[in-house]
Amino acid sequence: MILNNRSIEKLLSSIYEKRYQKNVINILTKCSPSLKFLFKYVVHTNKYPYTFNIKTPLKTLKITAYHYHDLLTINEIFFREDYLSSTNIKCIVDLGGNIGISCMYFLSRNSNCKVYTYEPYGENRNKLSKHLLINNLNERVEINKEAVSSTTKKASFGIEPTGRYCGLYLNSNKTITIDCLSINTVLEKIFSKHNTIDILKIDIEDAEFETIQAISNDFLPRIKLIYSESIKIDKSKDFMFDISQVGTITTYKNKLFD
Repeated sequence: MILNNRSIEKLLSSIYEKRYQKNVINILTKCSPSLKFLFKYVVHTNKYPYTFNIKTPLKTLKITAYHYHDLLTINEIFFREDYLSSTNIKCIVDLGGNIGISCMYFLSRNSNCKVYTYEPYGENRNKLSKHLLINNLNERVEINKEAVSSTTKKASFGIEPTGRYCGLYLNSNKTITIDCLSINTVLEKIFSKHNTIDILKIDIEDAEFETIQAISNDFLPRIKLIYSESIKIDKSKDFMFDISQVGTITTYKNKLFD
């Protein structure tokens, strides 16, 4: 058991910031066992997998952290609320589905929304599918095995042990060959079924910026909100979106929608 010095330093330095105060309050009020979650966040142990019960607007979810890095993802999405969403969302496109944590967050906002998730790494997809099945959310999700980027191609996809950082640009000794779809191919498919996309979430390990850049201007008026896990900002989109950034999350909010 070793202390996570970075987490301790971050916790102490941010204790007076409202964002992180809310983060801790969300853990204490929405997670069970909450103290176990906080302990695991600060202290590294090998006691994984571990399943937490998380309260949401729809119901309590059972979410398993298979290692410490999954714990980080759970915190970022459910408790820090990096992809803050209203309870009336209907259509979500989730690029970088990982083990389903973001997917479950969106699905648990209400009982009607539909999520289209893209996750090229098979081990992550298996965990994603298991999470959805356990929580009876699988009927409202379309799981796609392709990666998404700026162009359609066959591509080398880097793999690492946690599954959290796999990607097209990961320098890794272990790679797989995957199918990659262009973002416009994906959006064309979604818009054949839905008039608008409420949230386009992009967390695809250093391919976010080029993917946003590639989105056709014809599609932009139909995308209400984009969350990008990247500090790079596509300023060419500011004619259509109000753009803001908190931490590593860049938010593009469509000016055509309230």
